[in-house]
Amino acid sequence: MRSGAGPRGKKARGRPTASSAHRLGVEQIIGVALQLLDEDGLEALNMRALAKRLGVQASALYWHLGDKNELVAHMSWRFYKGALDAADGSKTREEWLRRFGLSFHGALLAHTDAARLCAIARPQDQDPKSTGDLLAAPLVSLGLAREEALIRLASVISLALGWAVYEQSEAQRSYLARMINVDTGFEISLQALLSGFSLESAVTERPALQTTGVVSSRRSV
Repeated sequence: MRSGAGPRGKKARGRPTASSAHRLGVEQIIGVALQLLDEDGLEALNMRALAKRLGVQASALYWHLGDKNELVAHMSWRFYKGALDAADGSKTREEWLRRFGLSFHGALLAHTDAARLCAIARPQDQDPKSTGDLLAAPLVSLGLAREEALIRLASVISLALGWAVYEQSEAQRSYLARMINVDTGFEISLQALLSGFSLESAVTERPALQTTGVVSSRRSV
């Protein structure tokens, strides 16, 4: 995952003209890149094709992005950020994870090869701790420890990616459809995962509640 970055302006791949580079923005570039992904698939996505669609020289893109790997990282972050926004305001951990998972999975299915893109995206962030803090913060605010929050989130992300890869593969989807209802498979799997998390929380938190109850009883005596 990647949280984004500002204009780079350091890449030595031919100096873009100020007018062509400055009239672009990362969000605009990512939006057009997603259009190309939808139309032509992941294999056809490259900086030259993107520049052509934007009507600029390829060198102008390097004012904002270092290379295709960084482009892919920005594109993948769009999906994660959308899911984070969708889960905002949740009252419980389970609600937050469900809303995140449903939003993330739905967004992946809305774009050609999006699951594969997110799966291959190389982390560009040089400060994993900050990214971890950002991702864990909503669940930490709902009472989970940071590491547990990240593990649960990673589990939901992995589940969504796995299902979406199958669903976006014509051959795999057709094969699975002869055995199960593919359209409801992810939601059923997500609910099972979240139910397991809830059960685990109930078991691990019960001793603490019992201890608190004992202490309170002793104090009352």
